[in-house]
Amino acid sequence: AGDLVVGGTIEGGASINSGGDVAVAQGIVGKDTRVVALGNVQAKFVQNSAIMARGDITIGSYLRSCDVRAGGRLVVRQGTDGRGGSIVGGQALAAVRIDVWTVGSASTDRTTIGIVASPDLEAHGHKLSKVVDSCDEFIVRAFRTLGLKTIDVAEMKQLIENTPREERTPIMNILRQIKKVTATRVASLQKQSELERETSTSLQGGEIHVHDTAFADVEIRLGDRRLKLDQDLEKPVFCLTGDDISTE
Repeated sequence: AGDLVVGGTIEGGASINSGGDVAVAQGIVGKDTRVVALGNVQAKFVQNSAIMARGDITIGSYLRSCDVRAGGRLVVRQGTDGRGGSIVGGQALAAVRIDVWTVGSASTDRTTIGIVASPDLEAHGHKLSKVVDSCDEFIVRAFRTLGLKTIDVAEMKQLIENTPREERTPIMNILRQIKKVTATRVASLQKQSELERETSTSLQGGEIHVHDTAFADVEIRLGDRRLKLDQDLEKPVFCLTGDDISTE
């Protein structure tokens, strides 16, 4: 439930889960290695591993062929000798800002970096979608049971009137359930709209700062927008301007 400090390296196949921060003195390596933290994550380097943090992720040298997701900022630092500070291969995403010196290379597979909704917002969105889908499935089944096609007050009233009084109780129960589920569906759709506005606002403020070179074939992602670089760019800043990705 608390912070976790590793004095050396997190090696292949390890699964780390922390309710606080994770600090690693050396690297995180291994294809099946996974680190999840509800706080921040710090490491010297990461290779072929997956990291997810609710807070910031700070890397001292490089990310290589990783799957990284930060709910705050992602920073890959460069050393005082001018080495490091690179993201090469894999996918690196953050919710607020990315600071890196070089992205991609002239010889590796595609590298994707981007600003997306935080893991918490995304999880909330998935949960709301499941609620709406569940409501829709119930309503369809209930209508099929009653022989109805739409929510029509007159049609429902006619159904009740045509049913003998002693047989009306099951129908009334189903109608009450439909009313309750419909209210839940409407409330969930409203929350979805609010969540989409919140996500849109956060994306508009997100920025990717590449302090040296973004190589050709790197994919930039901002929300649902994607941009594949067709040439090397020097010291670009990527952000959303309206609905498009702009390069400063």
